[in-house]
Amino acid sequence: MGTGIQDLVVVTRTDSGYARRTVTPVRFVLMTGRAETLTP
Repeated sequence: MGTGIQDLVVVTRTDSGYARRTVTPVRFVLMTGRAETLTP
């Protein structure tokens, strides 16, 4: 599990390969309670 802030990144396919764009800093947290038991 990572710590601290990570970046939300959009990767787009281009004619020459891929373009990577950082959108915003985010912080992911563990799901607890009901969300933890739901299946996708």
